[in-house]
Amino acid sequence: MIKNDVLRDWPAQRLKAVDGMAVTADVWEEAHTYHRQQQRLHALWQHGPGIIAGLEIIASDPPDNFVYVLPGLALDSQGQTIVVAEPLSFDLGNSSDGLLHVLLTYGEGRPRLKEGQVSAEGAAYFIRSEFNLEATETLPEGPYVELARIHRDRAAPIRNAAMSLRPRANEIDLRYRTEVGAPARAPLTIGVCVHTEGALRLAQALRGPMGGQQPVWVDEIETLPTTLDDYTMLYLVAHDTFALAPEQMTAIYNYWQTGGTVFFEACQRHADAQARAHAAFATVLEAYGARPETIGATHPIFSTPHFFPALPIGYANATSGLKWSDGIFINASDYGCLWNGQQNDQPATREVMRSGYEFGQNLLAIAQARRSAMRAA
Repeated sequence: MIKNDVLRDWPAQRLKAVDGMAVTADVWEEAHTYHRQQQRLHALWQHGPGIIAGLEIIASDPPDNFVYVLPGLALDSQGQTIVVAEPLSFDLGNSSDGLLHVLLTYGEGRPRLKEGQVSAEGAAYFIRSEFNLEATETLPEGPYVELARIHRDRAAPIRNAAMSLRPRANEIDLRYRTEVGAPARAPLTIGVCVHTEGALRLAQALRGPMGGQQPVWVDEIETLPTTLDDYTMLYLVAHDTFALAPEQMTAIYNYWQTGGTVFFEACQRHADAQARAHAAFATVLEAYGARPETIGATHPIFSTPHFFPALPIGYANATSGLKWSDGIFINASDYGCLWNGQQNDQPATREVMRSGYEFGQNLLAIAQARRSAMRAA
């Protein structure tokens, strides 16, 4: 909520320039105050107060009494922009016990001449935007941005939280950070052979509120190109037999080795062809040296970003296992037909389809994380 003092500070009039007017220091200050106040209120309406980007807090390695604040940008409750351009180290000391709030506040330096400039009549002075970083036991009445909380036991060092949702004493608690703005989200892309309609329905669902309006796009691939680097995930579906030419085998292998994720699936609308399809998949994987194993309950596919206690049902109203080999999925449950609204040749229920879409979002999250990690290495 925008505080009343910000609205009270809003200038009710602006300066109108006319030829011959005297531009004194007061006139100049009034003209620029109007624009500064307008910019502050606009920023509050656009973002709201909080962290716009960055400003992560991490513990020292090895742990001690210091934390590190990474560069970033924030907006306080009066619309003042706080910029931290360089990483900061901050000593929380060992003199306090109990809850500490790590806060960032806006400040300004006193008017100064430019470095190297000599004071003289009419010389220009400059006010530099600054900030303060502090740890307090209580939240102040004035404007601030909270970066973290720590339940401090001064006898122990400060650590990153082992479980972010349940930080313990002397662990950095990031749950009370207010993050605002609309961060740019790189589009996710799926290269699809065969089950294009199901993938398109999945992408449409994830572009809506359910998927957090994540831009997801689908390319129908009739003939695999020699390079597949543009795709977040490759989705290959077998209706019956499944065979790849040598150059296609090479393209998929190179894609997989450089961080790509491949999702193999057999269409259950052709149940008599299931065995042949999976035998063909096994031939491909053997050539790659991949040995998929049944996914265990601790695999992130069950919890990122949606939690599943077990695999959701697919087209045939049953789960028949999902296998994984470091970037390659083998699935026998046929989510493609389910994503397209079909289950046992009948319309699927909304509840079942929603579970299928959420699981598809988990698949893409795993693929995106693997791609990012491989490229950063």
